[in-house]
Amino acid sequence: MKILGIDRIWWLVTALIIIAVPAKIKFMKWWSSREMDKKKGQKGKWGEDQ
Repeated sequence: MKILGIDRIWWLVTALIIIAVPAKIKFMKWWSSREMDKKKGQKGKWGEDQ
C-alpha cells in the first residue's frame, strides 16, 4: 500500500524516528541530572563529616 507514493513501511520508520529522537534526548537529560544528583549526595558522607 502506498501513501503519497511512499510505501507504508517507510511512513512507519519515519514516524518511529520522529518519536524516538526527542524521547532519547529527554531520557539523556534526565539521566545526566540523575547522575549529577547522585554525585552531589556522596560528598561529605565520610563518617561524621558535615
